[in-house]
Amino acid sequence: MIDWNDAYVTGAYRQHWDFSHPSQELATALASGLVPVDGVVLDIGCGAGRDAIFAAQCGFEVFGVDLSPQAIAIARKQAQAAGVKVEWQVGSATQLPIPDTAIDLASDRGCLHHIPVAERPSYFAEVARVLKVNGRLLLRGAASDLDNFFTPILPETIDPFLPDNRLQRGPFIPIVIMADGNKELAANIVWITNTSS
Repeated sequence: MIDWNDAYVTGAYRQHWDFSHPSQELATALASGLVPVDGVVLDIGCGAGRDAIFAAQCGFEVFGVDLSPQAIAIARKQAQAAGVKVEWQVGSATQLPIPDTAIDLASDRGCLHHIPVAERPSYFAEVARVLKVNGRLLLRGAASDLDNFFTPILPETIDPFLPDNRLQRGPFIPIVIMADGNKELAANIVWITNTSS
């Protein structure tokens, strides 16, 4: 089990999941026009804040949530240096400190694949709660368990936990999440939409 806060205190996060550029999947989603110009973006498991800061630089209102107080402290400093405002919150993806129906786009790049199956109903209930009607979750995560390190993002690990008639998913598309230093992670990307009214 990863000690998330320790990874940020020691700087170990830089070797594994801190990237020099925002995720291209998020950049594409924001460029697509699916998020209104005055839309609200949530970065679930925001870490040191790279993607959340990018979304703020694009002019969106942004929330960043992470379990690690140290990650949030780093993200807050980086947002100040970038001259953008992000609402940072220490919190869990299974108990999001976000108001109901506040979010147009939730982005999860590598958070859910660390959440055990038993906690996935809470994760998706929270996503359904915070998304506006027709709001979307952009979900990316490992496509395999890699020696039981990840709970992969696959139909069989997602579909049983989607709330009935509330969240509807699109197709799973294979991608490679690129990391600096030529590291790669075979992953899947999927859109999940809040269709409740």
